[in-house]
Amino acid sequence: MNMASAAPNLLVPMNVDALAVGTDSNSWMLHVPDFAAGMNQGNFLGYQQLAADMWQESKCPYQPGVHLRWALPDGITQGSAADGGEPDYTVVPDRWAIVRLSGAVSQTEPPAIRAWMVESDFGSETPAGSTQWPVMPTTSDPAPASFTDVRYVGRQLDFCNWPSTAPAGYLSDLRAKLTAVGYGSATFAAYYPVCSSVFGFLDDLCDLPGASAGNSVQLTYLVAGWYSDPAADVLSGYANTAKEPHRWQDRMASLRWTWYDETTAGGDAPPPPIPQPASTIIHGFVSQVAWTGAGTRYDYGPGQSVSPKFAVGSSSLDALAAVIAANASGNLDPAEMERLLVAFQNDLLSIYDKDADAATIVSELNELLHAASFGSRSTGTVYEIRRADANAPASAAPSGAAAAAVALPGDLGDQLTAINRLQSTADTTAAELTSYRQQYFYAWHKKADGVAVDDAVLARIAGNISAAAGSLRDLTAQVEAAKKAIRHSLATYLPAYELAPHSGARYWCPSDISLLITNAGRTFRQGEDGQYSQTGRLPCRVTGDTLTALHFTPPGGNPVIIQTDEVCADVPPHAAASSSHRFDEAIVPDLRALLLETVLLDPAQATYLAGKFGQNAGISVTALAARIQELQGINWNAPADQTLPDLSGYQGRTPCPAAVTYWLRCDGTSGNPWVPIMMQWQLAWYPAYQSG
Repeated sequence: MNMASAAPNLLVPMNVDALAVGTDSNSWMLHVPDFAAGMNQGNFLGYQQLAADMWQESKCPYQPGVHLRWALPDGITQGSAADGGEPDYTVVPDRWAIVRLSGAVSQTEPPAIRAWMVESDFGSETPAGSTQWPVMPTTSDPAPASFTDVRYVGRQLDFCNWPSTAPAGYLSDLRAKLTAVGYGSATFAAYYPVCSSVFGFLDDLCDLPGASAGNSVQLTYLVAGWYSDPAADVLSGYANTAKEPHRWQDRMASLRWTWYDETTAGGDAPPPPIPQPASTIIHGFVSQVAWTGAGTRYDYGPGQSVSPKFAVGSSSLDALAAVIAANASGNLDPAEMERLLVAFQNDLLSIYDKDADAATIVSELNELLHAASFGSRSTGTVYEIRRADANAPASAAPSGAAAAAVALPGDLGDQLTAINRLQSTADTTAAELTSYRQQYFYAWHKKADGVAVDDAVLARIAGNISAAAGSLRDLTAQVEAAKKAIRHSLATYLPAYELAPHSGARYWCPSDISLLITNAGRTFRQGEDGQYSQTGRLPCRVTGDTLTALHFTPPGGNPVIIQTDEVCADVPPHAAASSSHRFDEAIVPDLRALLLETVLLDPAQATYLAGKFGQNAGISVTALAARIQELQGINWNAPADQTLPDLSGYQGRTPCPAAVTYWLRCDGTSGNPWVPIMMQWQLAWYPAYQSG
């Protein structure tokens, strides 16, 4: 491994995709929350703020140009929470370099290069980016009248003007941090319309005005991101030590990342790099984007082959059985087939072995399936006094048997009765608190969606929440005090016994319904990083691992060597500033290496590479370019259990398929592969009966 620096970066692959937008007559329905419509007017229930006509079709909401969006690696989109605590999500990179390569089809000249920077955590009170971010005052004091409850987050700057020396505000100024859930939405980083200036980029292509249907421009975009604060990096502080020799490897395992090629490691992980990377660069590129001008109507949508279908069931098994039965061929009755499938999945097929008529069997089966659609919940916690070794293995000692009935001396019996009454009241209060919180959320959500909800209703529910929470705290303290008193009495009168909790009686309750969606053309950009390796981990590289050369001999020709250090492509210069030192020293070398690797793997550059490196190839530039494109056209999406094509001609480690996107349809023609759709549905509930 050729280390380019003493402190290597970890190169983490990600998917980058592009949407070309021009003259558009398609119909769109866009679901984007407008916080500014309510929150800046004192309405803090601004989470949704959906437009009243959101279900109405409209024209394309996007500006003409190429829209980029990238999918954060799964390892940094996760969150965790301690018992009863708030969820904590991983901070994600907030600086992104976008480098564009452009040129005519089959050009022999080096690609033209232009670059931009995206500052994802930039925040402004005036619309600078398109992403709205609701904020609250950072102190408990009343907010000043001039306080703005919405910030516009993210901005893009021309590379030559970055870093800007003008005063600017960032999320850190608001004590906020940038994560995959943004301001609190699980789909934030995955849904371009709400994060387009944070994890997205718009190239309006105003500098390429001559593109047309007869004069297309081939575009390639490299995107690379990192943390502006090195201490916030997901690998910062995880270097191995003498006391913890596997600390870095354990961190990589928690992120589901690897730093080595699993296909050649023989099942054993090699030693980690020394020193271990403490910084990450997340990267990917999309190439062969055919831009034919803003006057073009670009195709959208998955075509007729993708037609979503839905199934609803009392459980996921019911919904799956409904889908299978509906798509089955033959003369079987779909309803009967569905019943058989559900019976099989619930291990109830033995009922068909009964010596009974068909009607009786169906009736009994229906009753069993109905029962299977219910679950059970505990009524709470009950305390008992039992022998301390009641759960010991029976072979340990005769006393390991379950505790026998024993007369409780003194007031121990009254204490046991009292603690169970307290615990029962606490369980009931906890259930009421959960119910009040649900009521508040439902009322809050209705108001956010424009339904008339009196503020007095919210105030009343909030009061109930506060009262129930206070009562629960008091009851919990009383239960703990009662436990202490009982344990003291046991130590005095029955030292061989203990106070032990167990689950109370259970009651039946219906399971939540399941909605199953099939044939929807699901994306694998989020949640499927594990598909690229046998172990389910995302293959990463380190500084010095990028591809640097391609050696091959074309049919009927002479050996050809393509060296990236001889390619005419480089990262453009940027504005000098004292704050850019780390960028120049730690980021730019890898950014340059990734750019050269992109040229080497970009089919749009094949003719240029053939002309520059094929003077002695013995075949025409056209034939050599075709051969280079064959070598570039690696089967990037081959499953982990299939053999990849011969890559022996490449020098360096081939990037993970996640980092490479060719802007092609499945039939090889150019087109928009990205379908920016977020599915929404509405449900109506009709109660079967009314109580009271």
